Amino acid sequence: MTTKVFEGVNVFMSRNVVPPELFDSLHNALKLNGAQVSLYCDPSRNSPNDYHVISSPDHEKFEDLRSKGCNLIGPQCVLSCAKEHRQLPKQVFTCCLAMDGVKLLASGFEMDEKAEITKLVTAMGGVLQMKASMDVSFVIVNNVLAAKYKWAVNVLKKPIVTMNWLHQCWKEHRVVPQESYRVLPFFGLTICVSRIPAGDKYKVAKRWGHIHIITRKWFDQSVARRACLNEESYPVRGNSTKPVRKMAMTSQDKSVGNSQCEPSSIGTASDPHAIWCAQKVEPDSEAAISHSMSSTFCDAPILTKENTGQPAEQLKNDPNFDVRVADDSQSEDNDLYLLICRIMLVGFDASAMRKLVNMIRRGGGSRYMSFNEKLTHIIVGTPSESEIKEVRNLAALGVIYVVKTEWLEDCDHEKKEVPVLRGTLLMIYFSRKV
Repeated sequence: MTTKVFEGVNVFMSRNVVPPELFDSLHNALKLNGAQVSLYCDPSRNSPNDYHVISSPDHEKFEDLRSKGCNLIGPQCVLSCAKEHRQLPKQVFTCCLAMDGVKLLASGFEMDEKAEITKLVTAMGGVLQMKASMDVSFVIVNNVLAAKYKWAVNVLKKPIVTMNWLHQCWKEHRVVPQESYRVLPFFGLTICVSRIPAGDKYKVAKRWGHIHIITRKWFDQSVARRACLNEESYPVRGNSTKPVRKMAMTSQDKSVGNSQCEPSSIGTASDPHAIWCAQKVEPDSEAAISHSMSSTFCDAPILTKENTGQPAEQLKNDPNFDVRVADDSQSEDNDLYLLICRIMLVGFDASAMRKLVNMIRRGGGSRYMSFNEKLTHIIVGTPSESEIKEVRNLAALGVIYVVKTEWLEDCDHEKKEVPVLRGTLLMIYFSRKV
């Protein structure tokens, strides 16, 4: 006889600490998988095999249970473990398994902020890396001045998101699409424009010596790449007439770190291409903030194509020369080939599930934990009878693909969303018979 996955586990679940709409589902999931369920709360039960189900860390009993060393688990964690036939996790609190297998890196945050990030990530089953490594799935930064930002842009080439993305994952108990939470190119910066060499701002910046002075090309290509590019690759030389000077505020300036700097289309008659940041700094106030500027910048080099095959004089005479975008600065979203895919996995054991989940996340897709009409693909292994019925009901809508694992493997291999072909489409689920 097969051992049930929760056998030998004691679970305490009071009606007062779990959402009423989930109580019956939780009770059934625990009992069917062999757990001993007690319908009351007993903080004195804190052995390794004792678990307490609680709705969230905001519940009034949470701190009391945590202080007594109890294993705390959220309703979504119980349901996921039961569905995937996994043992309950042993740690202070596991809300859900939304970030199981996900590794994150946080940069540019204060110690208390990083502690909060660690708590959220681990509670969702993820891992917060302390050092940069190529197996990181997402990078969370406070702004583009974060020490690991340039490394993430130029080397890692994985999604760089704000703290809001993590909070949304926490609310929805899943890894939400990151596109709406990407860090914008100038997030946390103050940008000014100045003439060369007569501009007062230019003179002050030269005198201070620790402010990046760059050409307009840096601005244009950063916008095109949707990332703050390496300033050292865009130095001001000779008699360039349209520079953009970036004043990089330090991450200690909370008002900058938590605001978004948006460019305006305002120009002047003498310089129609001038672009001003919403947070402008006047010459008289520059000296007052000079000590809050960052004096060091950790930038990774970017190689740009300088030889375009056209004579230099011809390029200078080109009216669009100042806004020309280099070929190698175009946005590359190849790493997000499953961005618009909403995928559910049905009928897989824990090992196969982890492998498939990693494939989905490598492509930037969203994995759903329950049946939903918003799904785009359902990948089927060996589902139960009830799951087969659910899949057929959704397949009958005619807008959701029911596919084999080969489809996802092909996407992972080719690094693109491949068409669903007859060989990977499970036609049996589209039949009328239920």
